[in-house]
Amino acid sequence: MHYEVKELAFTHDALEPYLDRQTMELHHGKHLAAYVSNLNALIGKYGLGKIPTDLAEFAAYVNTLDVEEGDRRRLSFNAGGMVNHNFYFELLGAPDGIEPDETLSEALKANFESVENFKDAFRQAALGIMGSGWTWLCFQANEMNPKASLFICNTSNHDSPLSIADADRRGQPVLCLDLWEHAYYLKYQNRRAEFIDAFWSVINWRKVGELYGLAATGYATMSLAKGA
Repeated sequence: MHYEVKELAFTHDALEPYLDRQTMELHHGKHLAAYVSNLNALIGKYGLGKIPTDLAEFAAYVNTLDVEEGDRRRLSFNAGGMVNHNFYFELLGAPDGIEPDETLSEALKANFESVENFKDAFRQAALGIMGSGWTWLCFQANEMNPKASLFICNTSNHDSPLSIADADRRGQPVLCLDLWEHAYYLKYQNRRAEFIDAFWSVINWRKVGELYGLAATGYATMSLAKGA
């Protein structure tokens, strides 16, 4: 088992002025690369074979391994760093791109009353993160009210809504924002709110709509396989 750094679908300067070239070079070429390298080193150290691609199964799998406790945490941390970053970079696109399509817009309205209300709720959640973490828009099937299927949640470090213990916050991600300082500090310094506001200008809404469609029909939107 060996993972490689997944290439970006755009150049490092394609998201300027919202996300600058230097940040993208470091974020993708150094930070993501380090998570992939560290994960591969741990896989090699213990001779791990076929690893579950499902993140919930992976979390359970790591807990069964006969490895040093520190390495058990490093396996989860670096795998999460790889998968979360691959997902995040997939969601980015050309500045001032399209808005959510009709299907996604209707779903956002059904859950948040309006697209603008959703953006405000997402922004408030992102501002509420203390330290390093991620803000997510997720799908969770709701048999009692099928329209009430989207929710926003935060995770710490490189945890994912697919593997956290709290069932109320588990779901299939369709959008996420990286709130680690390495995602924005070179350009925005301590102005996290400006970075969050800039995020709306670099989202590939076509991809988010595609992921929402997959989640709503029962297909996985994130897995370790995406890091291969």
